[in-house]
Amino acid sequence: MTQEARRVLIVEDDPVFMKLLSTMLRTKGIAVQPAFSAEDALQILSQQSFDVLITDLKMEGLGGVGLIRSVQNNRCFPMNRIIVITGEPDTSKDSVWIKTQKIPILRKPFTLHSLLHLVDSIVQAA
Repeated sequence: MTQEARRVLIVEDDPVFMKLLSTMLRTKGIAVQPAFSAEDALQILSQQSFDVLITDLKMEGLGGVGLIRSVQNNRCFPMNRIIVITGEPDTSKDSVWIKTQKIPILRKPFTLHSLLHLVDSIVQAA
């Protein structure tokens, strides 16, 4: 799949980090749709399709875990195309649950290279 065909939904409640992440991906030719909450992301997912869903773990409202559980229950996005970004430790309850779902976790801070590598591997496997 070509980079211009890649569409990524980013769910992040921190506007500064959202801008950084979006800019990093856009410079590589990846189309980015921002969502500032899990609730917004679910609405967007009901109307548009994406190659990859990148979500923060800790957010107000449903949060990352609530978003992933909703996606899982409603089958509105493939679980094998989700990436979680977080500053939470490996041992946190949410991180442990994410690992049991076999969802890759990128720990903050991470490199652009590691993010792109993960997006590429998910898109190629799809």
